[in-house]
Amino acid sequence: MTTSKKVESNFSGGGDKRCMSITEQYQRVAIKISDHFDLPDELKEAVDLFDSVCCLSDEFIVISVSKIV
Repeated sequence: MTTSKKVESNFSGGGDKRCMSITEQYQRVAIKISDHFDLPDELKEAVDLFDSVCCLSDEFIVISVSKIV
């Protein structure tokens, strides 16, 4: 899971512009979503497997938009 921001940059020094995406990544947290619902014990593991709780991390990656499209 990521959030992203499109950035245009001129890396070659010429007139060619390349679009880049600066992407902030999500990380899973130790909180389990099943702890917040009244569920039978048999269903808790399945709910936690499919619906994890995440928050934004401090890690970013840069991806060339040409690789995304």
